[in-house]
Amino acid sequence: MPTLIGFVLMMLVRYLVARKRGTKFAPFAAYTQPFSRSLRTLLWFSISAFAAIIEIVLLVGAFASSGQLEMVLAALVGGAILAVWWMSGRWLLALARRPGAPPPRLLYILAQLLSVFSLTDESSAGALLIAAVRIAHARPATAEERAWLWSKVRRQKRGFGTLACAAAVLLLLDARAARDEGRPAAARDALLQARGLLGTVSYAGSKGAPKLVRRLAGDLHALVSAELGDWGFVAIAEEQWLSDDVKQLRAVVIEHMGDPRAGLPPLPEPRSILARIPRLPRSPRPPSPLAVAMQARLADAPDGPVTLPFEEAQEQARVVHATLSRGEPVAVHEQFLVLAVFDTLLSPQAPMTVIPEVMRADTEAVAAMQEDVAQGLSGLLVDLPPPLAALRSYGPVSARVHRTIESRLLGDLQATCDRANRRVKDKWRGTPYEEWLEATNIRQAFRRLEHTLGTPAAVQAWPIYSAAAGRLGVSFSETKPRRRPLAHCMFHSLYKDAQRFDDPANVKQQGHNMRVTT
Repeated sequence: MPTLIGFVLMMLVRYLVARKRGTKFAPFAAYTQPFSRSLRTLLWFSISAFAAIIEIVLLVGAFASSGQLEMVLAALVGGAILAVWWMSGRWLLALARRPGAPPPRLLYILAQLLSVFSLTDESSAGALLIAAVRIAHARPATAEERAWLWSKVRRQKRGFGTLACAAAVLLLLDARAARDEGRPAAARDALLQARGLLGTVSYAGSKGAPKLVRRLAGDLHALVSAELGDWGFVAIAEEQWLSDDVKQLRAVVIEHMGDPRAGLPPLPEPRSILARIPRLPRSPRPPSPLAVAMQARLADAPDGPVTLPFEEAQEQARVVHATLSRGEPVAVHEQFLVLAVFDTLLSPQAPMTVIPEVMRADTEAVAAMQEDVAQGLSGLLVDLPPPLAALRSYGPVSARVHRTIESRLLGDLQATCDRANRRVKDKWRGTPYEEWLEATNIRQAFRRLEHTLGTPAAVQAWPIYSAAAGRLGVSFSETKPRRRPLAHCMFHSLYKDAQRFDDPANVKQQGHNMRVTT
């Protein structure tokens, strides 16, 4: 009987939705919701109805017998069932991180049955995310486990933020496997792709990704940036999307590097009334292991710039160059050290130059030697380039490296924008995962250019990027199957960039697009 009542109510809801949209009522149409989710909805409605009947019976018996124990038991039964269903995603994700948790496949089945993240209808993607987190916290993933999870990701039809976060966790598992197999370049590429996806998820709204998923994405984005040596990304992370451990790590980074957001306006206050209620003071948490390790690394670091003997700097540069040749990421100051050493070694006027004295007067031969070295260094730095705009002065090698990387990044951005324009013209649509990658690639191309060449170069490239990304977002929003949560992420990113670059026309347009896709 409860199942029949649930089926009738479901058909009524579909009829009202079709009437509101002005479309034909189709009870079993594919656009309404997946059949598996319909079964889960019926299952949970039946359980809830059965629990409600039991509660009513117990309440009636309690009033009839004037007892209170039955009333308390009835309230506990109803509350427990509601809490299990409503908080199932949070509980299962916390369980996946604990040692001794159930196997990943069992957690995947439990998440499907409990219909996790039901508010955004991402039970399948949420189950994938929970299984991937369980594998990440247990042991290195096997090739069979990663292939199983990737097959599930590519079969997903609902492209919301939870799917993108699950794909990013799988890319992190691939990066760890590649590093263990001795393939550092493949591991670095997977880390960069994962960081791009996590950054795109951070722009999602409440209807595009649950708060729990956005917080996990913020944590992972900061940790991946730290592993890649980009501590600036840790410092500019928004605290509202960070866990307590990563907040402590961010505080340590800001203490030693300064706060990049010091001159920016404060974030707007939350509109929710519940968010404005003052919280009770909590007992102090133990220090985070991440923050303790970072503090230990920076304990002996000097406050100001360091002048090393050239022989010691040359030896450090040799080690860093070997690390770059293996495809492993290095810190920004180590990249600058390599450029400074090569500028000195290949400058004819420097006392430590390695250019033979008979060649120093031949400017063409010296320039050819500097160009060859610069091309080799550019190939090592272009995948994860340092902020070259922060260099105070340029030498013969670093200037050529700057020119080569600038040309490469501008060409990559132009090629990415051209491909996005062709996608829009051809009305291309792929799987949800492919579309998240497409949106991430164009945003990453612009971010990498701004991070490397500075804000002036980004302002010059802004018209090309904003036009291509805006058209791609509109295509995702209006072309069936519509991906409005993904389009909202793109419009949100463009809206924030337009505010930074003082582009009022784009601020107005992207604000309108955000409201449409919310």
